[in-house]
Amino acid sequence: MKTTNDDNEGALARELDASGVAKDQREQQATAYKETVDKKQKAASARKAIVDAKRTRIDAVVPRLDAQSIMDNPGMNNELDLQLEWHRRLDLDKHIPPKTKMTRKEDKVTALVAAVKRYNEGTVHAPEATEDVEMLAEVPDDLDEEESDWEH
Repeated sequence: MKTTNDDNEGALARELDASGVAKDQREQQATAYKETVDKKQKAASARKAIVDAKRTRIDAVVPRLDAQSIMDNPGMNNELDLQLEWHRRLDLDKHIPPKTKMTRKEDKVTALVAAVKRYNEGTVHAPEATEDVEMLAEVPDDLDEEESDWEH
């Protein structure tokens, strides 16, 4: 007598293959995989668009490099934020506090004046061309939604 139930297991597998359940499961899995890839690609594109918009906004900043004029006429908070973001790209030693730590205008003016002084002293340099952010989801180039691309 056999120690396992191999005869019944084989019959069960043949019955499942004949009923088409396995094929349906593979098709559902392929569809779910495609939806997941599409969702991740859309999310990566959205993240890249946000990063590109911020980079463009910061690249358009004309830096104010006179510390005395900043102290005399600091400008509005959003202008100070942009100036500080421009200087943050240069600040490899992280001298400028994060935006969340500077909620008062006086703090922003102080940080900006210090950043301008460091820039004028030559301890930091103007940024080079910015690099693109890598896409997080990698999808094969030949993925064109043909029938042969997905399992059945």
